[in-house]
Amino acid sequence: MTYEIYSTIDAGYTNVSLIMFKSFVEHNPDLRLKVCCINFSPKEYDRYCRQLSNLKNIEPIPVSFTDSLDHINTGSIDAWGIYQYHMPATMYKLKLFSEMTSDYILYLDVDLLIRKSLAPLLKEYTTDFVAHYYETYFTGIGINAGVLIARKGMPDLYTKSYDFFKKRKETKQPEEFYISHAGYSITELPAKFNYFRFVTTTEFVKDPYIIHFCSAAKPFNCKNVKNKELKLGLYYTALNCCFVYFDEWYTVFDSIADILDQEFVVQVNQAREFYKPFIEISKRCSTKLERFAKWK
Repeated sequence: MTYEIYSTIDAGYTNVSLIMFKSFVEHNPDLRLKVCCINFSPKEYDRYCRQLSNLKNIEPIPVSFTDSLDHINTGSIDAWGIYQYHMPATMYKLKLFSEMTSDYILYLDVDLLIRKSLAPLLKEYTTDFVAHYYETYFTGIGINAGVLIARKGMPDLYTKSYDFFKKRKETKQPEEFYISHAGYSITELPAKFNYFRFVTTTEFVKDPYIIHFCSAAKPFNCKNVKNKELKLGLYYTALNCCFVYFDEWYTVFDSIADILDQEFVVQVNQAREFYKPFIEISKRCSTKLERFAKWK
């Protein structure tokens, strides 16, 4: 059974990706990861290649994504600025599944922290499509598309998701919403392999393999959480796992800060200072609640 491991990014996420890739190679020195660089300019691609030369087994691949999906960012989807600008990179992951040559593809978002060897993940799943389910007030059940596994022979996943997107473009849902309506049965991925904010209200995972910083609170950016309402919400939800692992992300960041853009380094240090009280609250809460948690 053979695997290909991929990520996809646009030029706006190059620095963030380097932290994820550093954590990946530290725990998986014998695995190779290919990163699809979506619609980079020649200058952006050359600079990124120089940065990646510091990391073993990370292979950049330039991709020109000219599908009409580039131009479908209309209606209320515009309100979600990240999808307006990053939709080609987030949706291109589905194109990979129709182009794979190995038995399986493991797809990884770049706003992850890899904490362990992924060998158990690569050995465990032999079904068509694997993702992490979560409850959402939008649809009742959705999937988080930050860690996906697909088996060779699923070329219609992108087409079906894209068709559904065109029919429902008035919704504010990111790409996982369309995947979940593409007509495939999905094997549930345990939270330990994709641990993110939305699972933490009902589930604690001891020593997860992968942390996914997929909510508004990201260790590299605090600009989306500076208004009063979000800060208050963060205070009351500070026991969620992601804050506990911010310090680990910062440790990886510090180890490669010299190859990162200076503007990004300043941004991260501002975020680190902003999140200090939430990190401390989260650590205290998780310690206090540990004896009550149902470890998965």
